[in-house]
Amino acid sequence: MEKSILDEVTLTYFFRQCLALSIRLILFNVFEDKIYGPLRFATDFLAVIGTVFGIATTQARCSLN
Repeated sequence: MEKSILDEVTLTYFFRQCLALSIRLILFNVFEDKIYGPLRFATDFLAVIGTVFGIATTQARCSLN
């Protein structure tokens, strides 16, 4: 699999900013320093809930076929 330069630049940027690679980083450029407050936990919580419901929906669809 070929890596693009954009992937490497993005990972390098967040690594140098000492930020963990997570869903909340999508909102980092919008909220900047506010992402370290309660918005951080809300974003992670909604990401986990969305993932769980997405997996459950996929499993339900597979079981119906």
